[in-house]
Amino acid sequence: ERAAESGTIEAQTMLGVRYWLGLDIPVDGKKALAWLRKASEQESSLATLALGLIHYTGDLIPKDTAGAMRFFKQAADLGSPQAQTMLGAAMIHGEGLPQDLATGRQWLTKAADNGDAYAKLVLGILSLEGVGTPKDEQAAFRWIQQAAEQGEPDAQAQLAILYDYGRGVEKDPAEALRWYRKAAEKGNASAQTNLGVAYSRGQGVAQDKAEAVR
Repeated sequence: ERAAESGTIEAQTMLGVRYWLGLDIPVDGKKALAWLRKASEQESSLATLALGLIHYTGDLIPKDTAGAMRFFKQAADLGSPQAQTMLGAAMIHGEGLPQDLATGRQWLTKAADNGDAYAKLVLGILSLEGVGTPKDEQAAFRWIQQAAEQGEPDAQAQLAILYDYGRGVEKDPAEALRWYRKAAEKGNASAQTNLGVAYSRGQGVAQDKAEAVR
């Protein structure tokens, strides 16, 4: 706390997050917001992102989607990949600000270029469905594959489906099973269901009714 009081941005941010989430100290919304705002005013992308998430979820304060978007925009401009993803996805869906598919894709692409796995997944789904861009299953596969390889469970489940049905890639039941298993192990419900179906029908693996119902 001494470091935060002396104006150290990182200390202010971490103290704000600790008060927000109750990490080793009791939750204190007033102190959390105060410290995060101090750090945000000094252009901490992490503190600004945290303020956006607090407004977006309605944690500590009443939910304020429009306010959240203002913080996400500030954090995105400061280079936060997570904020760029949140802002881009919101623009795609018209959540908290007017729908803007082109600008939404630009922000998602920035986030993806900065390594954000969820942004890659969203870009893949947009390409798969032809939303704001011509439908391109090969491009969708590339984006989703990158996100899956980074460990994003929803992307792993989606990649399995692409292999299962041969969308953007040659159909490969064994590879589909491998990705269903990875996603299922991380708790993805749809992957768990599809994995059970694969075992039940013997798709990409020897048929195993017992394994199917586990």
